[in-house]
Amino acid sequence: MNRTRKWTSDVKRGDHLIQVCRSEADKLSAVQDVAACVREKEKVLLFTDSEKMRSSLIKRSSVGAQGTGDPIQTVRAGRTLCPKEKFDPAFALDVLKARLDDAADDGYRSIVAMFDMSWLAKRPEDFNAYMRVEMSINLLRSPTPVTVLCQYEGSLFSSEQLDMVSSLHALNLTDGMVQRSFWLIPRHMDLAGTALQKDEAAGREQF
Repeated sequence: MNRTRKWTSDVKRGDHLIQVCRSEADKLSAVQDVAACVREKEKVLLFTDSEKMRSSLIKRSSVGAQGTGDPIQTVRAGRTLCPKEKFDPAFALDVLKARLDDAADDGYRSIVAMFDMSWLAKRPEDFNAYMRVEMSINLLRSPTPVTVLCQYEGSLFSSEQLDMVSSLHALNLTDGMVQRSFWLIPRHMDLAGTALQKDEAAGREQF
């Protein structure tokens, strides 16, 4: 994704970003930026329960279908990631991996996955469990490079929750700019039960 000098030009394939949004308009703007510069053989997955965001992503798509199926795909976030009463991190990760595998099988060479996390704000009891998913994304292995943008609307989460989830991301999208952080997850916050491996972002291809 490098047609315009927006924040997307400062992101590399395989990066994991967080955006703490002031409003749905902030989320929508980032989604539109991604849709405006999606390139050939690149799959975009948007997990959201917002009809406005889903329709916006489809309208702003700048390429036609590449390979099998539509390169722009929206997924209902809450019922897909948590179809049962209790949230299961392992199930949510399996869902994500299955979507990534499907995209690779369809011939896509890179994937952008965006998560509108408003659904999680309605399930505060599951917040800590979902942090296991965030942690695991940092260690995710996929047959094709995956770039992940997680969107948390600031007014829906506590400052403690936002601090915790921000600490699990090496990059922060704020006011249209990407800031890279040098971070270390302390052992007591190793929510996935696995030590973080050294970041090798320097050699990755630009997104």
